[in-house]
Amino acid sequence: MYPSLLSVREEERCPELVDTVGLYNALALGAQDPVGERLRSLTFFRDLIGVLENRAWEEDELTHALRGIDRYAAVEAQHLSAAVDSVAALVSAARARDGERDRPFLHVRLQLWLRELRRMVVSVEREPVLAFSDDLREDEEKKYLPLLHCRECGAAAWGGIVQDGGASRIRGGLQKFYQHHFAYAHDVRYFFPDDGEDVPFGAPHLLCPHCLQLNGKDSGDTCSGCGESGELIRVLEWHELKKGKERVRGTHNCPYCGGMDSLTVLGSRAASLISVMNGQLFGSPFNEDKKVIAFFDSVQDASHRAGFFTARTYRFNFRTALQQCVRESDGIALPDLSDRFGAFWRRRMDEKEYVATFLPPDMEWLEDWDALRGTGKLPEGSDLHDLLDKRIAWEIVSEYGFTARIGRTLERSGVSIAAPDSASVDAVIEQALPRLREEFASLRGLDARALRRVILGFLTHLKNRGGILHPLLHSYVRDEGNTFLLNNLKFMPGFGPRFRSPGFLSSRPGGNFDSLEATPWYAAWMRTCLAGLPDLFEHDVPDAWRVLRTALTSTGLLREVETEKGFAWGIDPAHMRVTTDVALLRCSSCGHGMSAPAVQLDAWDGMPCLRSGCRGRYARTDAGADYYGALYAAGDVRRIVAREHTGLLQRDEREALEREFRHGVDPWSPNLLSATPTLEMGVDIGDLSTVVLCSVPPGPANYI
Repeated sequence: MYPSLLSVREEERCPELVDTVGLYNALALGAQDPVGERLRSLTFFRDLIGVLENRAWEEDELTHALRGIDRYAAVEAQHLSAAVDSVAALVSAARARDGERDRPFLHVRLQLWLRELRRMVVSVEREPVLAFSDDLREDEEKKYLPLLHCRECGAAAWGGIVQDGGASRIRGGLQKFYQHHFAYAHDVRYFFPDDGEDVPFGAPHLLCPHCLQLNGKDSGDTCSGCGESGELIRVLEWHELKKGKERVRGTHNCPYCGGMDSLTVLGSRAASLISVMNGQLFGSPFNEDKKVIAFFDSVQDASHRAGFFTARTYRFNFRTALQQCVRESDGIALPDLSDRFGAFWRRRMDEKEYVATFLPPDMEWLEDWDALRGTGKLPEGSDLHDLLDKRIAWEIVSEYGFTARIGRTLERSGVSIAAPDSASVDAVIEQALPRLREEFASLRGLDARALRRVILGFLTHLKNRGGILHPLLHSYVRDEGNTFLLNNLKFMPGFGPRFRSPGFLSSRPGGNFDSLEATPWYAAWMRTCLAGLPDLFEHDVPDAWRVLRTALTSTGLLREVETEKGFAWGIDPAHMRVTTDVALLRCSSCGHGMSAPAVQLDAWDGMPCLRSGCRGRYARTDAGADYYGALYAAGDVRRIVAREHTGLLQRDEREALEREFRHGVDPWSPNLLSATPTLEMGVDIGDLSTVVLCSVPPGPANYI
């Protein structure tokens, strides 16, 4: 609903738009008026029909044409564009009576054209510019490099290849970089802008934007490669190597936040963009026709995308369901949320719908699932419900911990968050503060506020690495991060050798988990938080962490687990509370976003940035829940069930699929067809509101 599209002055100047907005708002508020009849009386609607002249227009072009009418000449373009959107929505909702059935008042076709974010590059200059590589001239390409970013903290870098032992010059060639990057080649380098931060990594260079020569940090203003001067850019070269079984390999780990394999090439191909669109279409409460056909040029693409769309949209639907449960369970302990989730949705769904809605795609291989779809009931003695409940418990813990800062999560959207309860943090401070003051002369000036920030930052960092000690992870932790034990659980998602896996604290440096003594982030975090203590001794930091770890363990916030070679620690989920009262913050220096429970805002507002080396501090932003947050809170819970429709299917299979798509009532009936031109013409698929063309059609008649 648009509460006010126009300023008062413009409303007085253009009453025709006031009538349009009034009708739109009345419909949004649930008015039952015959919209079609009301539309006929709107001057703006008649003017719009007259301008359209029965052809397709771009919105900016249409707005410009409307301003050619005297009564709209003084209206700002943005308000006129909003009025066009209002009328389009009204016309789409309007119905006309045709005998005993309603038909559309007018047929509205809205075309949304999207370009893949592929082969994206960024200019090498102090104020970088993002561009499509395919749009650049040959001479321009030499001054652009691939753009990479950390999917956890958002740090951005130029990417390039530097030959070992050769000239210190970044080698161009986008395709070659892709080949080396995805092969984890040892000659790939990442170059982060050097903002003068005190970071514990990287070799400093002065990068020439003209020839991509890497000059020494003290080489002055002139490039040693091409002789250009005055424009050299300060960068930090990140190059981490690990010895594999057969060769030395590079890594994609982020140096700022320690995210494992989190440095990714910026881009989004058509399949990902369409998955996002499908998720929003099915989640929107305004879409009453939740069916889609997506057309592809090849059988291989159509077959692959059917599974891809099902898998990629699962989590979006799950987050919507989880958020709506949390809204009625605010303040619940994290371990209790999985049972509450099951009870909440089983009251609203029967067992078939519950399983079909929340069973992850990677569990659809289970025989009991096939039996349920085939017969409508589970075999006697089936353990499918138990396996699904365990998986949902993992998905909830993962959403609020392991993946909390990756993608369009509930935490990043500002609608809910899991955080340590304040009473437990108070207990840690009460126990640790006197001991730290007594045992370390350099910490005698430590106050409760600074210590609270140390604790909250530490727990947030550990949580985001997946260090919540859920019972499902006990054997994994005891074996110090052996992912085979997770993969051996048939209800868990797969963890490959290069996949990010949950991280905990370990008493043994050099293993799969962090160590307070050996992992640089922890010492740097304490030094940053206690920078106001001028007499802080460097050698006191490891011992201070051990004192704090003891207090965290004795009060229950951390739990200690004996491993094969020592001990490990993780956050006890019983001391984590899930709340919908979320404050959004942003670093004043690097722009890093963070979420925190509003009850702890006093500690977070002004807290140092969690990214290594950043000297900024978090400040609360005015922004509330974003678009996704609103959709999670009020969207429909509807699983996307995609099936392929190609020439490889036998005729009876295709016809059965088409009937099920049109008339299917089971919760696993397909509602998205991933099709080739076999479905292009002459096939009755019933009423349909959305068609996706996943490539540019070769001719006007194709795919329509």
